[in-house]
Amino acid sequence: MKLGHLAALFLLGLSAFAAGTAASAGGAKRPEVEVVLTRDREAWVAQYHFNQPSPIWFFPRTSPSLDGRNWRLATYRVETPGVRLVRVGVFDALVSEKKSSLTDVRIAVTPFSTPLVGDYLPVVDFSDGGLAFYTGHFSVSPAPSVSAVLALTPDVTLVDRRETFKIVDPQGRVLINGRVQPRSGHTALHDDGVYVYAGRGALEETSSFSQSIDPGLPSWAREDLVAFLPKLMTLYTEVLGPRKGSKPAALVAYGGSAKPGYSQNGSVLEGMVVLSLSGAAMSTPNPAVRNSLIWIFGHETSHFWLGQNVRYERLTDNWITEGGADYLSLRAIKQLEPSYDIQKPWQGQMDDCLARIGPNEALASAHSPDKQHAVYSCGALLSLAATSAAQRQTSSGDDFIFIKALLQRSSGNGVVNERIWLDTFALSAGSDARKSVAAYLDQGVANPVDFWADLFSKCGVGFEHTNGRIVLAPGI
Repeated sequence: MKLGHLAALFLLGLSAFAAGTAASAGGAKRPEVEVVLTRDREAWVAQYHFNQPSPIWFFPRTSPSLDGRNWRLATYRVETPGVRLVRVGVFDALVSEKKSSLTDVRIAVTPFSTPLVGDYLPVVDFSDGGLAFYTGHFSVSPAPSVSAVLALTPDVTLVDRRETFKIVDPQGRVLINGRVQPRSGHTALHDDGVYVYAGRGALEETSSFSQSIDPGLPSWAREDLVAFLPKLMTLYTEVLGPRKGSKPAALVAYGGSAKPGYSQNGSVLEGMVVLSLSGAAMSTPNPAVRNSLIWIFGHETSHFWLGQNVRYERLTDNWITEGGADYLSLRAIKQLEPSYDIQKPWQGQMDDCLARIGPNEALASAHSPDKQHAVYSCGALLSLAATSAAQRQTSSGDDFIFIKALLQRSSGNGVVNERIWLDTFALSAGSDARKSVAAYLDQGVANPVDFWADLFSKCGVGFEHTNGRIVLAPGI
């Protein structure tokens, strides 16, 4: 990450000064920033208290909404005299009009639930009025001047700071860090935040999750989720080992049936999976919607292991975790839902991969909008080939054998990368297959269809190669 040299010195200087000023008389260090978000009847108010002197506090996460709006400037209204919320360069910032240090700032917050460009939804909206706020959007960082903020780039490296976040719903309950609490709860605040729920809906404790499932969700979908999620988490724990951290949380919101079709939007954060569903196709039991629903939960929850227990090292390695999550989801569904037509989604992965990664195109650099989904589809197929090779070598029918080995080899520092994946793969597939996959990842290959046909042949994946197309065998 880049930071202008002068701005870096300013920020480091502020941080060092804060070390002496943010301590109480007894010597205990107080957080540099304390945020309390409170429901006031049907409105919300964010109260910021700063224990570090600075005339400007900027928000590191300032992506626009998908429709191009600056959502924070449109939905935050500063009520403290002498303080403005303005755009400074590429960041939104709280600025003192008198250039004096800010101490307390009160902001009226209108919940915003429209998707953002490349960032988490600010608020997940439940049909009964419950809300889940993404705490990372409340995180701020100090700067000594407007010019210092203007010198910063979007990928700025921020000085470590201590922030706390508290949410208060006087008439409701909150779900925070996997715990259900009456009226309020608090957590550490970072720009890589978590979702915290506040509302009057049912907050349930199960053996697998602390969860809030929207009461408006059609009963058939609720019943399926309640039955499927514990089985899914039990299977993953049995085959992949225990996940790190406390009991995870699940938030499932329902946006109603006004729009035609079916829409789902899922994400996973540290110890939490969040899913937003909507569409008329959910009004009555629908096998296609159900399959999509259990698939996305299979994908997102697998990240508790492949994505959190073990993380990718660089962005160019994200085909390992995203493709691996697709693979794990399909294999889990195969075991838990015997009637699920597993060949259809696998063939979809094959067709998508070949459509997105053409001749001499490297998977590791597939990050443009039209190529990005290849890290899922092609990554899943690489996991399929690696698993088949490991099964053939060990005469095992274990569909999780390769991912387990990968997690074990990466458990020391909790990081997985291309080299570790290839080394694990080579143990069963051999050095020639390793070289072939490395070329596909880093340089691309002249004929992707021939590459996959050769790889599947070496690893024992059933397929037919006809008319320039790879057709995977039924029951793959």
